[in-house]
Amino acid sequence: MSATLPPLYLITDADRLGEERVLEGIRYACEGGLRMVQLREPTWSAERLEALGRNIMERSASGLSLVVSAHAGEDFSSRLSLAERLDVRGVHVGGGEPACVGQAREIMGKDALVGYSAHSAAEAAGAFALGADYVSLSPVFQPLSKEGRFEALGLEELERACSLLAGPVYALGGVTPGAAASIRAAGAAGTAVITALLEAEEPASVSSALCAPWTGSWNEGPGTSA
Repeated sequence: MSATLPPLYLITDADRLGEERVLEGIRYACEGGLRMVQLREPTWSAERLEALGRNIMERSASGLSLVVSAHAGEDFSSRLSLAERLDVRGVHVGGGEPACVGQAREIMGKDALVGYSAHSAAEAAGAFALGADYVSLSPVFQPLSKEGRFEALGLEELERACSLLAGPVYALGGVTPGAAASIRAAGAAGTAVITALLEAEEPASVSSALCAPWTGSWNEGPGTSA
């Protein structure tokens, strides 16, 4: 795994849980090792998401990276502009449109981090071919927060994808601390979570447990701050 990628990142869900819950969850999760947050909130305007991003940076520990989620559609360009305005680490392209990875790379430049949400190994391969630095693969397990549109892939499919793909893969969907070691053993670069951290009673301890299978070999490298 690249030294510039952490073993855990959090995806925001302030629309469901509220901004204060998300801000507090991130603040405490940073104490346990959280180093990257994806600003998602697909129904929010770029202006509202910018305010959330600035609040996260003001209230969280230094060294936390932010990436802005950008789905294909009318607000794709505005989300890329937001990433540049906030001077964050990069963008995360929503699933279903691998071609947008190439567009994001062209606009954001070679130094920006570009991620992609994939639901199969083939889709992930397409994203890597177009310049993605990493992908999230989901759902590995049944999502904790909602009924998903996709059938759970399972650890066997995660392992197959990790063995075939050219870049780092994060396991997303239904991930809990108890599954982290198995996800690491399958070859994943780390985990991506929402509910496991944002609805935890002790986000710091959960964050630490989710990072634990990777922290023995992971060293923070350049480019880890927003």
